[in-house]
Amino acid sequence: MDKDGSKPTELDTTIVKQITLILAIVICLAIAIFIILWAQEPEQRPLISNIELVDAVKVVDVLEYKNIHYQTNLQAKMIFINSQDMDKARLALARVGIVINYPEIQQNITPESACALLADKMEEAKINARQLPVYRQPWFEKITRLLVGMVIIIVLIIAVVRPMLRELIYPNGMDKEDDV
Repeated sequence: MDKDGSKPTELDTTIVKQITLILAIVICLAIAIFIILWAQEPEQRPLISNIELVDAVKVVDVLEYKNIHYQTNLQAKMIFINSQDMDKARLALARVGIVINYPEIQQNITPESACALLADKMEEAKINARQLPVYRQPWFEKITRLLVGMVIIIVLIIAVVRPMLRELIYPNGMDKEDDV
């Protein structure tokens, strides 16, 4: 019943259904956009796990000079960078004499020996990366995120949007099969 005591008209219920459908579609689109952005978010890895062991200002200056995006976590005393920029950052730091080779960090060595040491470590890492199982490969997580996102979007479409569209198109549960 409406405020004036009359029953809601078919037009009123259709408008309510359309508004509900639009809200559901907007929510589903927002979830889909969030999932896509989440899947494309780069993986952050720690460049330095304890900034007390190095001259953090020097490290940050090198990263900014080379336009390498970084994040600092002062409570954990860490500097994070995108995983695909890790080699670029290590090479830039080696050129100024800081070699990050966990668990040890060498500072103030000659740039030539730092670059040679880093080149050896990078070559060793490439060889080890080829021997990793598929689920440990760098691309595997991104593909997994995209597949999970696609499954969630498909489930949203099948479970939410499709029934709402059916109710809007065929009011009162009338399907095309019912007309025959």
